[in-house]
Amino acid sequence: MEFNDLLDLVGEEPVFNSALLMAGDVNPRLMRQQLSRWVKSGKVYQLRRGLYALAPPYQKSKPHPFLVANYLQRGSYVSLQSALAHYSLIPEVTYVTTSVSGGRPEKIETPLGVFEFHHVKRELLFGYELQDLGGQSAFYCHARESAPRSDLPAAWRRRRGIPGRATPAKPRPVKIRTSSGLRGEI
Repeated sequence: MEFNDLLDLVGEEPVFNSALLMAGDVNPRLMRQQLSRWVKSGKVYQLRRGLYALAPPYQKSKPHPFLVANYLQRGSYVSLQSALAHYSLIPEVTYVTTSVSGGRPEKIETPLGVFEFHHVKRELLFGYELQDLGGQSAFYCHARESAPRSDLPAAWRRRRGIPGRATPAKPRPVKIRTSSGLRGEI
């Protein structure tokens, strides 16, 4: 595959999965080698195994950090300091995109930014919505109480790794504390 073919295939997507390139009559070994060459030449960023983004001269739109965070760990949503800064509820500038997830906690440093994932119990994963962030959609936390997203189709929730329940969990306040000592509940 030529690099121009990759640009046509990826199109407007700011982040893409290598499975997209492996579909059809393609030799997976050769495709992985080609991806490795593009990463070494600086044309493509590898965010984590199987997840890539085009480098700046070739990308049609810069990926929003919230969208990248959703791709890096499935079933996560942007929350904590990042959500508070997005809504201008804290005076600090956040250089790390912080998300919560039912998965393991981790910190991932990529060419597109630094991303932290904090573990919470699965029954506490509620209060998020799919938001349009300038043409890109990402899940992030709202500073309001809401039930788990049971209105989304079950197949779509499974594909995105989003938990869904027939009965909503009882909302609990989330305690926050910023680096400047500001405390409160949302």
